Amino acid sequence: MQGPLARSIRDLRLSLDAMSARDARDPLWIPLSPVNVPNAGPTKVALFDEWEDCKADPQVADAMKKSAQWLEDAGYVVERAAPPFFREATQLWLRLVLNEGRFGMNQAIQQFGDDAIKKSYSAKDGLSPELDYETFVKELALRSKYLRAWNEFFEKYPVLLLPSCWKQPFPIDADLRGGNAFVELADAQSPQLSTPIMGLPGVAVSTGLADGVPMGVQLVTARFEEAKALDAAEVIEARAPKVEVIDPKF
Repeated sequence: MQGPLARSIRDLRLSLDAMSARDARDPLWIPLSPVNVPNAGPTKVALFDEWEDCKADPQVADAMKKSAQWLEDAGYVVERAAPPFFREATQLWLRLVLNEGRFGMNQAIQQFGDDAIKKSYSAKDGLSPELDYETFVKELALRSKYLRAWNEFFEKYPVLLLPSCWKQPFPIDADLRGGNAFVELADAQSPQLSTPIMGLPGVAVSTGLADGVPMGVQLVTARFEEAKALDAAEVIEARAPKVEVIDPKF
């Protein structure tokens, strides 16, 4: 078959190959270029700046507010909206990832880890009961349920603006304080747990400094539509104060 259609398909494949170089290290790599479906009107952004399970630090709330304003100034339509199953997705990450860790990571930590990592890991280990095979499979099915709801959410709001963490950067060894320390850390870092368990792309972008430490926000989109997150991140990056290289604070 050598007609115009065949040549067009061949040219398209060559173009896709050029735009999407294979990375053998990524087992989920697919031979497609990033999807960037244009919106019918101004891009709607869901602002998720309040969560009842963990109150945002004032500095985090301020970074969210400024980022939302910068996006609105650039023509985005920003509305407060909470994504579905946010708490449930966070808990799913903990149950699945911590149980996977029991199959290999725990042995490696016990064999090679120092006292600090052993103490930290032991605190994590108590957050999730050990799952049997049947329960683990059912948990994976929940992932599909949550992702379906999030996909519908992104139909209305192509971009989700939320914190990278509900709290300011933690001091060193914050996970070694004992008690409920790791539970508090997990709640604070829920924006970094709920989205990756569903394979959603996101980008963190700086908003400047607060009290001398870096601050930023996170932008998340539906799978394969990370171009929308990168476009919004570029808007915020262009307006945020530039952060100079500083000495680490201990």
